[in-house]
Amino acid sequence: MNYLKHTFSKPSICVVFALLSVFIFSCSQDTDLETQIQKNEIWSLILDIRKKNIPVPDKLRLYDSLYSVIEKKKEDTLKREHLRRLSIAYLVIDKQDTYFKINNEIKDLSLRTQDSLGLGHAYYNIARYYSVTGKLDSAYVYFYKSSKLYRKYSSDLNIGQVYLAMAIVQKNVGDLVGSEANTVNSIKYFEKIEDKRHLASAHNNLGIISKSLENYEEAIIEYKKVFELREKLKKNNILNAATLNNIGTIYSKLGEYSTAISYYKQGLRYDSLQYKRLRDHTGLSCNLTRARFFLGENANYPKLYKRFIQIHDSLQNIKGVILNQLSLARYYTKNKKNDSANYFVKKSLMVSKNISYNKGIVNSLELLTEIDEPKEALKYSKEYIRINDSLRKIEKRFQDQFARIRFGTEELEQENVKVNKQRAWLLNTVIGMGVLGILGYIVYYQRKLQHQYKASNLEQRLLRSQLNPHFLFNALNSVSGLVQKKSDQTIPYISRLGNLLRSILENSREEFITLVEELETITSYLELQSNFSKKFTFDIEIIGTLNKEELLIPPMFLQPFIENAIDHGFQGKDDEKITITIEQKLKDQVLYFIIEDNGIGYSNAIKSKEQAFGHQSLSGQILKERLDLYARAFKKKARYVIGDLATDGGTKVALWLPYLIED
Repeated sequence: MNYLKHTFSKPSICVVFALLSVFIFSCSQDTDLETQIQKNEIWSLILDIRKKNIPVPDKLRLYDSLYSVIEKKKEDTLKREHLRRLSIAYLVIDKQDTYFKINNEIKDLSLRTQDSLGLGHAYYNIARYYSVTGKLDSAYVYFYKSSKLYRKYSSDLNIGQVYLAMAIVQKNVGDLVGSEANTVNSIKYFEKIEDKRHLASAHNNLGIISKSLENYEEAIIEYKKVFELREKLKKNNILNAATLNNIGTIYSKLGEYSTAISYYKQGLRYDSLQYKRLRDHTGLSCNLTRARFFLGENANYPKLYKRFIQIHDSLQNIKGVILNQLSLARYYTKNKKNDSANYFVKKSLMVSKNISYNKGIVNSLELLTEIDEPKEALKYSKEYIRINDSLRKIEKRFQDQFARIRFGTEELEQENVKVNKQRAWLLNTVIGMGVLGILGYIVYYQRKLQHQYKASNLEQRLLRSQLNPHFLFNALNSVSGLVQKKSDQTIPYISRLGNLLRSILENSREEFITLVEELETITSYLELQSNFSKKFTFDIEIIGTLNKEELLIPPMFLQPFIENAIDHGFQGKDDEKITITIEQKLKDQVLYFIIEDNGIGYSNAIKSKEQAFGHQSLSGQILKERLDLYARAFKKKARYVIGDLATDGGTKVALWLPYLIED
């Protein structure tokens, strides 16, 4: 091992050889060695080994030797810190099991020594292990546990990092609403310490979320923020090229191919990219070629795509191979060479299935439904629908599971706070337990929905069962405020809140409810909000004649629009009002709802929300998904339109909702 003379400094080399002697020959010098190694020497050794270009097996032997020495040290914060840094060194050389083992040891050590910060670090690193190994539900559990401790004991950097880590896990399983919320939380902490590197990563995640939701204009804004932040950092050419590639991809999706081409070319100008990251360079080149194809430029596209396939294959980038097989298939489809198109799209489907790449499978099936023979196209269409539905259900399962993790932990904390602060007041304890019982029943009911109802209705029912968190937490805050004031309104408020939640849960059990049941629930909600939250008046008017007892509609469509008006439109003025009108459109077989308020107006509300949170709310996304499902099921134009009133201030929502007539 002569290379050690050149890779380590003189003070380190003796210790390294001593460590190897301990590891290989098991001499009786352990105690002497332990006394020789001080705090800075252990950390220096770990850094030396990590940085030097020596074979992985030799690195592993050195790490194992260090591990055996650290294990014999006294159980304290210093030992925990040595173990944590050594575990990361194991992770870098892809020894994930050892990394996991050491961090579980750190967890147990931190519990024994009552080291809360050490426990937070252990939870975070265990979560990283689960994330790397694809166990995303477990990863979220441990990231969430870490966040609870970090918020109490750690730095803004660690808090921001754990929020962002949770957000990335949520994004990867399709929980985009939760991912956006945690990303925004992380940005608050990164902005405090002006951490540009992590701010860029957070805005990049918001860009991915916006792209997934097809909010392309917002995605461009986020990616441009990423580029600006990374331009201020040194030696970020590779990441800058990736960001330019993302911006170009969004412009391609918008059909602005000339603009997309300019961004792809800008990304390819980084000379180091081709030598340091050939994979990224090839990806940019592929996207540039694709944009030129759609723009109508002349080129030998089959030759180019086949070359890209060869490069991606040599780099073992299977997803890159699939993407270019699909591009080649689309080229042949456009040029009416269906046999060649069929050949390449079926290859992409086969490869996608081999590696369980769901996006490749779905895109391949979608293209096959367009180009194959009618009989085969029908088969692929059914498979496409089946897989798409399955992916949606998996996303909903993760969303529900993550919500239960947050709900369960927060319920326990709220209960402990109530017991500690209000032990002397029995009434307050009873009220607190009653509210928590309602929340617990909601969680139980959502679990029950997943097992009780048929697969064809599951997605709609899960969407309906997700109560708006703003309303729920506002309600709890109102309870707390009334209790502290010892108000006579406490018991009436609890009673009315309980009745409203019961009504919502009962309605959520049904695929359809009568119009009169929906209006009763909305009236209860409006009365509760106007009496205890914000002072306003409301009016519900039915135009023409319709039978409220016979008309059946999907539940829980009106409440989100009304809540938006209350939360974001009203500013506490004396004359604030909500008007709801309902009309039956017999020709189109839809109910036409108009919800108007005289608040600050839709445009001003949007600006206010963007200034407060720096992003657009996703509250309309769930409504859009539900309306799309009903539109397909009923073959009716189920939709909503929202905008400013023509008069001074105010917002108008128009909602077209399909209905059934009860037999």
